[in-house]
Amino acid sequence: MLNSSFLRTLSFPFVALFLLLLCSTALGQSQMQHTKLDLVAEVTSVAEESTFSVAISLDPDPGWHVYWVNPGDNGTEPKATWTLPDGFEAGELQFTIPSFVPFQEYMSYGYDDKALFITDITPASEFDGPVKIECSVRWLVCDDAVCVPERGTVTVSIPKGSGQNMSTWHADFEAARAKHPQKVDWKAEFVATEDTVELEVHVPEDAGEISDVWFFPAAQKLINHGQPQVISSANSVIRIKSTAGVRFGRYEEIVGVLRTIPSSAKEKSQSFEIRAMRVPELAERDLGDASSRSPSDIKVLTVVH
Repeated sequence: MLNSSFLRTLSFPFVALFLLLLCSTALGQSQMQHTKLDLVAEVTSVAEESTFSVAISLDPDPGWHVYWVNPGDNGTEPKATWTLPDGFEAGELQFTIPSFVPFQEYMSYGYDDKALFITDITPASEFDGPVKIECSVRWLVCDDAVCVPERGTVTVSIPKGSGQNMSTWHADFEAARAKHPQKVDWKAEFVATEDTVELEVHVPEDAGEISDVWFFPAAQKLINHGQPQVISSANSVIRIKSTAGVRFGRYEEIVGVLRTIPSSAKEKSQSFEIRAMRVPELAERDLGDASSRSPSDIKVLTVVH
């Protein structure tokens, strides 16, 4: 095995390049070096002009993890290239809420157990069956010492039919959807300087009281993920101040997940997908005392070890 202390002295992109020779590549197989890859369908048949869902399943070995759409301080998100019948279209990969992946002073976001990345497929108005869907997937899988880039090409063939019957994977799809953030159209704005990124979210009254949160930005390198987030709130307004990342000035609009932090493990966390526009400055408000949160403080949210 490669020396882990040597790998940690290298930049993360260089590690990925350095380990390219170790990359697992497979066609029509599902077991990679450290990850089980599969492509599964939610339905047992496909009907004309009826959208259906398939999913990439990544199941890392114990002690290993794969990454969210924003991997955080280190890592690379899964990427898919689809080969579909004429007239078929694939939507974007849908990511479930990630867990924290700490390493030294860095913080990444990802999954240490089986993750389903759902994609909606829109079929052509007319087609002949069966429907063959092929997907080439690239991802990075890591443990506490080393990262390995893996790739594989997997296929699923689905007969033409009514499209109404669910496959044995339906429960897994539903479980994954339950972990998707709720999309909301709340007013949200942010300012970004070389020192800080400050996000302001207006929470409607019917959403209930939301005051203690963690913000997962989908924009990569917008913030320094290993540093605390400072939260203040009053009168249905929440502000989250983070240390700026190296790409703080790149984004005019950001999407991210606002996840509530329950006061105890018995309470359920909520997740909301918000969209915020960049503004020159935020309005002056009296939001009372601010509290500082770091991932290590948040015991009720999953931490990957």
